[in-house]
Amino acid sequence: MAKQLSISQISLSNYETSKRFPDTNFLEKLHSLYKVDLNWLISGEGRMHNFPEGKHKEIAETANKLMELLRGKR
Repeated sequence: MAKQLSISQISLSNYETSKRFPDTNFLEKLHSLYKVDLNWLISGEGRMHNFPEGKHKEIAETANKLMELLRGKR
């Protein structure tokens, strides 16, 4: 995932453990790669994804895994 987002494994780990907070470039990459809604990433409000229910299942599952990691639920 770090490679897909063009960041180091250490940076991803820091985001996962809340040691650092992602910048706008990282959030934009998440949005572009995984179709995660920017408003949801920033505020936690609204729908997580910008695509209709039932489509892009793999992307949705990956985004959900990311959020679990960011929340510390390994």
